[in-house]
Amino acid sequence: MVQAFVCKFCLEQFHANKRWTSQDFCSLKCWYAFRKREHIHSMKHIKYVCKFCRNSFQPVRKRYSTFCSPICYFASRKYRLADSVEKSERQRLKINYQPDSPEEIAQKQKIAETTDRRREYLNRWYKENKDRLKTKARDRYEQNREQYKERTLKWHRANPKKCRESTSRWVSRNRDRVNRVAREYHRKNPDALRLRNQRRRARRLLVGGNVTQIEWTEIKKIFKFLCAYCRRKRKLTMDHIVALAIGGQHLANNIVPACKPCNSSKGIKSLPGNSRGLQLRLLDRL
Repeated sequence: MVQAFVCKFCLEQFHANKRWTSQDFCSLKCWYAFRKREHIHSMKHIKYVCKFCRNSFQPVRKRYSTFCSPICYFASRKYRLADSVEKSERQRLKINYQPDSPEEIAQKQKIAETTDRRREYLNRWYKENKDRLKTKARDRYEQNREQYKERTLKWHRANPKKCRESTSRWVSRNRDRVNRVAREYHRKNPDALRLRNQRRRARRLLVGGNVTQIEWTEIKKIFKFLCAYCRRKRKLTMDHIVALAIGGQHLANNIVPACKPCNSSKGIKSLPGNSRGLQLRLLDRL
């Protein structure tokens, strides 16, 4: 008589045979299902703590019981790698560290003293030969002026940001020198200062045009260095035939030399009888 057994998982009766000798489970499927259920049941009674964040969690599987999430896993790998690099560096320094012998200490002191003496010698030699070095550098620049200019211009075009920053730093360090040179230049070239002020005024009024020093000199020669209105020889100023305030442009064909009284009395008024003639006269001569 064949003995019947009861499966521990599905609770059904089965008979053992030569191929299946187990007396607890009717099939391999029931055996795997029973193991899985028991494993999950046993895991519910175990408290797992994440190695990175130290929070308790319930793992899905036994193999994922070290970290609570992939974020903690990858973060731990990152910190572990950094710690290993730092540890290996400390170990390397510790292994390679060897205290200096008295001979090595004496050698280092001798090198330091030699370096200090050479530095003092070079500083003293430069102070004694400063003028000769400057003269030599100036002669070399004069002989190769075009090459130096081309190289400087090429660097400025390739590095505009560095050039502006360098210029700004130099101006901030030498503010007094820059102001002194500017005052001296404006004292010797008053027309250049007036031209700059006129250009600034034109930019402020958002009108176009530009007048160079050469053009201003030619305009004064056309009028024989006389006022365009009173025809007297006085100190001349730049007057716009059509004023900038009413839409005139800062151009050579819109500028005439005028003495200060005539310029002030004219103001922003236009001269319908003379303005067109003055402009035509300038266009013919310029």
